[in-house]
Amino acid sequence: MLTHELVPEYQTERKVISEEIGDILSAFIKSESYAELCAATILAQEVPFVMPWGPESSAMPSGLMEGRIDLVYRKDGRLWVADYKSDRVTEAETPGRTAMYREQARHYLQAVRLGFGEEPAGFRLIFVRLGIAVTVEI
Repeated sequence: MLTHELVPEYQTERKVISEEIGDILSAFIKSESYAELCAATILAQEVPFVMPWGPESSAMPSGLMEGRIDLVYRKDGRLWVADYKSDRVTEAETPGRTAMYREQARHYLQAVRLGFGEEPAGFRLIFVRLGIAVTVEI
């Protein structure tokens, strides 16, 4: 399967890439984060969006933002937005890494507000290599 998905310059690394993907997924399916998602209702995956973008104080947007949201789900009656991260980080490094994604979280939450017509409970980064999910404070 990986043969068709990889661009030609990575074909020679197919075995290493396949093993790494297997290791990541094997660890993730044993995690609490995976169990949480299994207990949730998945509403949407890989959600493309386009929305007005510009200074918040301006009535007129200066442009459009487009993106793709990894996951929207409902858990305990609350709407959540999540993004998978395959970063190579330690658990101690996750707060700093989480801060790097705060702006992305803000935009994704706005896109879900506009698209679903409901206020999300929050945004979670799912660090798949670690099997942990971190809520991003906005």
